[in-house]
Amino acid sequence: MGKKHSMKNFTHIAMKFSTFYELLSVNFSQDKTGLLLFRIMFPLLLSLKYILTYDVLDSIFSSNGILNLEIRQFATSNNPIYNIDFLMNRDNFIYLFIIISLFVSLGFLTRISSFLLLFLSAYFLNKFSFFNYGVDYIAQIFLLILLLLPAGRYNSLDNFIFKFKSQYSRIEYYNLIRIALGIIYFFGGLGKVLGENWWNGHSIWKALCFGSYFTNIDYSLLTQFPALLIVSGIFIAIFELLYPLLVYINRTRKVAVYIIVSMHFFIGYFMGLYYFSLVLIFLNIIAYPQFFIPKKKINDT
Repeated sequence: MGKKHSMKNFTHIAMKFSTFYELLSVNFSQDKTGLLLFRIMFPLLLSLKYILTYDVLDSIFSSNGILNLEIRQFATSNNPIYNIDFLMNRDNFIYLFIIISLFVSLGFLTRISSFLLLFLSAYFLNKFSFFNYGVDYIAQIFLLILLLLPAGRYNSLDNFIFKFKSQYSRIEYYNLIRIALGIIYFFGGLGKVLGENWWNGHSIWKALCFGSYFTNIDYSLLTQFPALLIVSGIFIAIFELLYPLLVYINRTRKVAVYIIVSMHFFIGYFMGLYYFSLVLIFLNIIAYPQFFIPKKKINDT
């Protein structure tokens, strides 16, 4: 009797897990548009960082840069793998990063190119860690996901050269992206909730003041409405913490995705964090393309 009861409980748990998995799952035949956009646009989006900061990188890391050689050697990694002479040159690194990004976007030797792009990103992240911030670590996670996905199996030079079979198994690539986003937002929200500056509005005020340097927007008027800063900070902290739950529930998923995308739009516009916002907006669109891409395109095989 006990054995039958245990078996019944196990079956019940398995069915619950199956239901959870199905909520996140999409047929591979429906994945092509989103996965194709992920392969084409994400590497180019990452290249944008180095293109936009080209002159800044030269002013910091060149022989006549702001930081002298001794300081740069002390501040950067001493691991031999991160001291490749060819990559220490700004132009060599940026041009190589852009070329490899184009290889991934075109689907040319996609796995190898994705690995090289991940290595180059990790190289810069570890070699010049003081020049990076949160979004660069997020980009690392999704470059790894891109490496694991069969992104070069169709609409690619690889498919043209190697003639891959058109039959595909059921692969829920959305799950990897959605779960990764859920973990990132949850722990981001948890960190905010556990601190005090998101409860008293200081973090919002600090971010706006920092962003005003890039946006040239005067936020002094907000000093007369401290409650607005407090409510905004609390809302962001709690919303990020609950994001995984909100996108899991079918009734709140669409609203939650639109809110998070809108939030990143305002962060980019008012705080000057354009690259950060672009990356997170893009990842949310790719994770939930049914809310942004017409259904006929998603279902196109």
